[in-house]
Amino acid sequence: DMTGLSQKIKERMEKEANKILREETKEKILQILMEKNQIEKPQALLEQEKKAMLQEIEHKHKNNLAHEHLTEEDLKELSEKRVVLGLLINEVIKKHNISVNNQLVREVIGEQAVQYPDPKRFINHFYNNKDLLQGVERMVLLDQAVDVILQSMKVIEHAVPFKEVMNPKSETDNS
Repeated sequence: DMTGLSQKIKERMEKEANKILREETKEKILQILMEKNQIEKPQALLEQEKKAMLQEIEHKHKNNLAHEHLTEEDLKELSEKRVVLGLLINEVIKKHNISVNNQLVREVIGEQAVQYPDPKRFINHFYNNKDLLQGVERMVLLDQAVDVILQSMKVIEHAVPFKEVMNPKSETDNS
Protein backbone atom coordinates (compact mmCIF):
# COMPACT_ATOMS: atom_id res chain seq x y z
CA ASP A 1 0.00 0.00 0.00
CA MET A 2 1.04 3.59 -0.63
CA THR A 3 1.17 4.68 3.01
CA GLY A 4 3.61 1.90 3.82
CA LEU A 5 5.74 2.86 0.85
CA SER A 6 5.86 6.57 1.66
CA GLN A 7 6.70 5.67 5.27
CA LYS A 8 9.64 3.60 4.02
CA ILE A 9 10.81 6.41 1.74
CA LYS A 10 10.52 8.92 4.58
CA GLU A 11 12.57 6.67 6.88
CA ARG A 12 15.19 6.22 4.20
CA MET A 13 15.45 9.96 3.59
CA GLU A 14 15.75 10.62 7.31
CA LYS A 15 18.48 8.01 7.59
CA GLU A 16 20.36 9.63 4.69
CA ALA A 17 19.98 13.09 6.20
CA ASN A 18 21.24 11.89 9.58
CA LYS A 19 24.22 10.25 7.92
CA ILE A 20 25.15 13.46 6.10
CA LEU A 21 24.69 15.57 9.23
CA ARG A 22 26.83 13.13 11.18
CA GLU A 23 29.58 13.28 8.55
CA GLU A 24 29.50 17.08 8.63
CA THR A 25 29.60 17.13 12.43
CA LYS A 26 32.47 14.66 12.36
CA GLU A 27 34.42 16.83 9.91
CA LYS A 28 33.83 19.92 12.07
CA ILE A 29 34.88 18.15 15.25
CA LEU A 30 38.03 16.79 13.67
CA GLN A 31 38.79 20.26 12.30
CA ILE A 32 38.41 21.77 15.80
CA LEU A 33 40.53 19.00 17.30
CA MET A 34 43.31 19.75 14.83
CA GLU A 35 43.15 23.52 15.32
CA LYS A 36 43.19 23.30 19.11
CA ASN A 37 46.02 20.79 19.30
CA GLN A 38 49.20 21.69 17.53
CA ILE A 39 51.17 18.49 17.79
CA GLU A 40 54.52 17.21 16.63
CA LYS A 41 54.22 15.37 13.32
CA PRO A 42 56.78 12.55 13.26
CA GLN A 43 58.50 12.43 9.85
CA ALA A 44 58.45 8.61 9.77
CA LEU A 45 54.68 8.55 10.24
CA LEU A 46 54.23 11.13 7.49
CA GLU A 47 56.31 9.08 5.06
CA GLN A 48 54.40 5.94 5.98
CA GLU A 49 51.04 7.63 5.48
CA LYS A 50 52.11 9.06 2.14
CA LYS A 51 53.18 5.61 0.99
CA ALA A 52 49.88 4.12 2.14
CA MET A 53 47.93 6.79 0.29
CA LEU A 54 49.89 6.23 -2.90
CA GLN A 55 49.16 2.51 -2.68
CA GLU A 56 45.49 3.25 -2.07
CA ILE A 57 45.34 5.48 -5.16
CA GLU A 58 47.20 2.91 -7.25
CA HIS A 59 44.78 0.20 -6.10
CA LYS A 60 41.81 2.39 -7.05
CA HIS A 61 43.27 3.16 -10.48
CA LYS A 62 43.96 -0.51 -11.13
CA ASN A 63 40.36 -1.37 -10.35
CA ASN A 64 38.97 1.65 -12.15
CA LEU A 65 37.45 2.96 -8.95
CA ALA A 66 38.91 6.43 -9.23
CA HIS A 67 40.73 8.73 -11.56
CA GLU A 68 41.84 11.44 -9.19
CA HIS A 69 45.34 12.72 -9.63
CA LEU A 70 46.74 14.26 -6.49
CA THR A 71 49.58 16.73 -6.73
CA GLU A 72 52.61 16.33 -4.47
CA GLU A 73 51.21 19.25 -2.46
CA ASP A 74 47.78 17.60 -2.03
CA LEU A 75 49.43 14.40 -0.98
CA LYS A 76 51.60 16.16 1.59
CA GLU A 77 48.62 18.04 3.02
CA LEU A 78 46.35 14.99 3.16
CA SER A 79 48.94 12.72 4.73
CA GLU A 80 49.71 15.39 7.36
CA LYS A 81 46.03 15.72 8.16
CA ARG A 82 45.65 11.95 8.46
CA VAL A 83 48.69 11.61 10.72
CA VAL A 84 47.66 14.44 13.04
CA LEU A 85 44.10 13.14 13.26
CA GLY A 86 45.36 9.62 13.83
CA LEU A 87 47.51 10.75 16.74
CA LEU A 88 44.77 12.88 18.30
CA ILE A 89 42.13 10.18 17.91
CA ASN A 90 44.52 7.64 19.43
CA GLU A 91 44.82 9.90 22.47
CA VAL A 92 41.03 9.98 22.83
CA ILE A 93 40.82 6.20 22.38
CA LYS A 94 43.52 5.61 25.02
CA LYS A 95 42.11 8.13 27.46
CA HIS A 96 38.59 6.69 27.27
CA ASN A 97 39.59 3.06 26.87
CA ILE A 98 37.60 2.66 23.67
CA SER A 99 37.78 -0.71 21.97
CA VAL A 100 36.33 -1.65 18.58
CA ASN A 101 32.63 -2.35 18.61
CA ASN A 102 32.45 -5.51 16.49
CA GLN A 103 28.70 -5.20 16.08
CA LEU A 104 29.26 -1.84 14.38
CA VAL A 105 32.01 -3.31 12.19
CA ARG A 106 29.56 -5.99 11.03
CA GLU A 107 26.91 -3.35 10.31
CA VAL A 108 29.30 -1.21 8.24
CA ILE A 109 30.45 -4.19 6.17
CA GLY A 110 26.85 -5.34 5.80
CA GLU A 111 25.75 -1.92 4.54
CA GLN A 112 28.46 -1.97 1.89
CA ALA A 113 27.76 -5.59 0.95
CA VAL A 114 24.15 -4.84 0.03
CA GLN A 115 25.38 -2.90 -3.01
CA TYR A 116 27.03 -6.01 -4.48
CA PRO A 117 25.43 -8.85 -6.48
CA ASP A 118 26.78 -11.40 -3.99
CA PRO A 119 26.70 -9.81 -0.52
CA LYS A 120 27.80 -12.99 1.25
CA ARG A 121 30.94 -13.25 -0.82
CA PHE A 122 31.69 -9.57 -0.24
CA ILE A 123 31.37 -10.04 3.54
CA ASN A 124 33.59 -13.13 3.51
CA HIS A 125 36.15 -11.25 1.47
CA PHE A 126 36.31 -8.59 4.20
CA TYR A 127 36.65 -11.05 7.03
CA ASN A 128 39.37 -12.96 5.20
CA ASN A 129 41.41 -9.86 4.41
CA LYS A 130 43.19 -8.43 7.44
CA ASP A 131 43.94 -5.07 5.81
CA LEU A 132 40.36 -4.49 4.68
CA LEU A 133 39.02 -5.49 8.07
CA GLN A 134 41.47 -3.23 9.89
CA GLY A 135 40.41 -0.37 7.64
CA VAL A 136 36.79 -0.78 8.70
CA GLU A 137 37.79 -1.22 12.35
CA ARG A 138 39.76 2.03 12.19
CA MET A 139 36.75 3.78 10.69
CA VAL A 140 34.46 2.45 13.42
CA LEU A 141 36.95 3.39 16.15
CA LEU A 142 37.12 6.90 14.72
CA ASP A 143 33.33 7.11 14.87
CA GLN A 144 33.30 5.85 18.44
CA ALA A 145 35.97 8.41 19.39
CA VAL A 146 33.97 11.18 17.71
CA ASP A 147 30.92 10.10 19.74
CA VAL A 148 32.93 10.39 22.95
CA ILE A 149 34.18 13.84 21.93
CA LEU A 150 30.64 14.87 21.01
CA GLN A 151 29.34 13.80 24.40
CA SER A 152 32.00 15.79 26.17
CA MET A 153 31.50 18.85 23.96
CA LYS A 154 27.73 18.99 24.53
CA VAL A 155 27.05 19.97 20.95
CA ILE A 156 23.85 21.91 20.60
CA GLU A 157 21.81 20.10 18.00
CA HIS A 158 19.55 22.14 15.83
CA ALA A 159 16.99 20.90 13.38
CA VAL A 160 18.07 21.41 9.81
CA PRO A 161 15.62 21.09 6.92
CA PHE A 162 16.30 18.01 4.82
CA LYS A 163 16.84 20.15 1.70
CA GLU A 164 19.68 22.07 3.36
CA VAL A 165 21.37 18.87 4.45
CA MET A 166 21.29 17.42 0.97
CA ASN A 167 22.49 20.67 -0.70
CA PRO A 168 24.66 22.41 1.84
CA LYS A 169 26.30 24.51 -0.87
CA SER A 170 23.23 26.71 -1.25
CA GLU A 171 23.98 28.65 1.92
CA THR A 172 24.09 32.39 1.57
CA ASP A 173 26.25 33.25 4.57
CA ASN A 174 29.91 32.29 4.55
CA SER A 175 30.33 31.73 8.25
